[in-house]
Amino acid sequence: MCVFQYLNIIISQYRNHSLYLYTKYTAMRFLFTFIALLMIATACKQKVISGAELEKKLIQTMQNYLEETGKSDAVYKVEDVTFYAEKQKKLYICEFHVNVKANGVNLDTTGVMRADIPNDFSKVLRKQ
Repeated sequence: MCVFQYLNIIISQYRNHSLYLYTKYTAMRFLFTFIALLMIATACKQKVISGAELEKKLIQTMQNYLEETGKSDAVYKVEDVTFYAEKQKKLYICEFHVNVKANGVNLDTTGVMRADIPNDFSKVLRKQ
């Protein structure tokens, strides 16, 4: 055998090895991309909360709403909430007990406020 035949054999083996590595890296790239997209999709899903954490979030949402829209000379404190999850409309129907202290007239009272709060807690729709 001459030298050229040996070189041809070595080059053909290298080409096969190169093709193997190329397909391996392509498959790994595809797998990595799939896993990364799957992780992003599951991480972006809104977490479903329930129980005491949900009550706390509803109270905090109503408290923020009252601080933004309430009268400036009154102090509002949301004490507790009773709610029902309306799945078709994707909102919570809530009834809050709110303590209101008016500074100008030394008034202190606890009342009931009803509101609807969407599942994403983005706004408060007061009913009463």
